[in-house]
Amino acid sequence: MNRVRMARFKILQMFMALACIFAIAAAALLPAQAAQAASPDQPGPYHVGWYQVSYCQPNYGIYTATIYYPARWDGLLAPKLTSGGPYPGIVASNGFCGADWNIKWVPQHLASYGYVALVFTPPNIASMDYTQWAKGFDGGISKLKSESGRLLSPIRSILNTNKFGIIGFSIGGAGVVQCAAGNPDVDAVVALAPAGSLTDPASFYPTAGNLKVPVMFQSGSNDAIVKAEWVYGLYNYVPGTTSREFIEITGANHIGYLDLWICPIAELIEEALGGPNTVGYEAQHTIASRYFTAWFQYYLKGDAGYYTYLFGARAQSDLSGGITSAWEYSNP
Repeated sequence: MNRVRMARFKILQMFMALACIFAIAAAALLPAQAAQAASPDQPGPYHVGWYQVSYCQPNYGIYTATIYYPARWDGLLAPKLTSGGPYPGIVASNGFCGADWNIKWVPQHLASYGYVALVFTPPNIASMDYTQWAKGFDGGISKLKSESGRLLSPIRSILNTNKFGIIGFSIGGAGVVQCAAGNPDVDAVVALAPAGSLTDPASFYPTAGNLKVPVMFQSGSNDAIVKAEWVYGLYNYVPGTTSREFIEITGANHIGYLDLWICPIAELIEEALGGPNTVGYEAQHTIASRYFTAWFQYYLKGDAGYYTYLFGARAQSDLSGGITSAWEYSNP
């Protein structure tokens, strides 16, 4: 009898040991989803996979794009992570003469927070036609939907096809405003230093008057290309019935929204125009991501814990501490 009990005990020990090994292995492959990052400016809890796609929009041509998504580990075509889904979709873009690969920090950061994020390059990067960017956002949302349903797609069935956000920089920021004003699929918007027109910025203001979804505008106090007062003019055109926010980052400039490696190269252009970055590129990314990540978490995922970063004590602390030089919002 003792031998039988001893055998059973050894079998139980073996199963417990296997369970521990399995748990350790699983922890190495899966992100700590339950442990939310301390602040939305820090990397999120998800690993990030990625792959490249393309799509066509009438009258404009072929848009190339990269899709980033929550995965079991980081890397090209990494296996998707299904346990945290379905994930909201986000479409992002760069601006004039920019490509998806030199603003990839934005979709990568958002994917680490549990979003399927597509960032595109328009057919003519040197065009000032912001409608080209608006159509890119329209097509990007459609592409995410089709990829979610495609049999061999890396993101098959992990996309929440009822929740989409869009985020764009410079003329890409003008594109998000135009897209959101007419695309019913869009649920939340972030415009980073949006440039509707450099020669006559006020001509673009009325477009913002058609916005009915939550929209955040960001700018830098040292932006010499798209001045903060122009961005503030767009903010003021958004109807009072729409949730809106304007953030001005102290010492930030236009170029500082690009990937860190390209900022010093492009900086020469803006310095010549009188807009040096005095806060530092990494700090500008940190502050910008704190606000745009919280915006999407609050409006796409309904996570009330991010209220403080947008409308509460944490945002007030940034203003009082000089991290932001302007903070204004309307949250009806």
